[in-house]
Amino acid sequence: MRDAVIQTWTAAWELSGWARIEDCPLFIPSVKDPAVGIEHLRGVVGLSICMADFVEQNHQVSVQRDVLLAGALLHDVGKLLEYAPPASGTPRGKLLRHSISGAHLALANGLPIEVAHVIAAHSKEGNFAPRSLEAAIVMMADHLGGATILMRVANSPLDYLWPGQSDKF
Repeated sequence: MRDAVIQTWTAAWELSGWARIEDCPLFIPSVKDPAVGIEHLRGVVGLSICMADFVEQNHQVSVQRDVLLAGALLHDVGKLLEYAPPASGTPRGKLLRHSISGAHLALANGLPIEVAHVIAAHSKEGNFAPRSLEAAIVMMADHLGGATILMRVANSPLDYLWPGQSDKF
C-alpha cells in the first residue's frame, strides 16, 4: 500500500502542471505558504492516529490502520489538480473537487476502495453517503487540523466547524 500511496501522489503531480509539488497550495488557495499544506497533511495524519488510538483503547472498536493512514496521507492529493496552475490545461480541477479526483487517482493506482472512500468522504461530498469509521476519523482530523491552522495563519475563528459552516474545506 505504501508504494501505491507514493504512486498516487506522483500521478497527481504529473497531471497537475505544477513544476514542483512544493508549490501547490495543499491547504486553501488564500494561504500562499505551501509549507502550510504540508503542515496540514502531517497534522491530519497525526490527529487521525491519536483518534484511532483513543477509539480502540476506550471503545474497543477496531480501526483499519492501513486504510486510515493511506486515506489520511492522500485526503488532499486531489488539490494538486483542483488548484492546478491556469496554464496547465487540465480541466480536472475545474470539473471535480479534490475529494473526487483524489479518490479516482487512488483507485487508478491500485489502492483498495476503502482508501478511495476515505478520500472521497473526507469533505462535504461525503455528507451524501455513509462514512466508514476510518473516513469519519480523517474527516474530523481534517476539519480540526484545518481550523487550528486557520486560527494561526489567518486569525480565523473556529465557527465554521459547526453545522452549516463546514464548506470551507
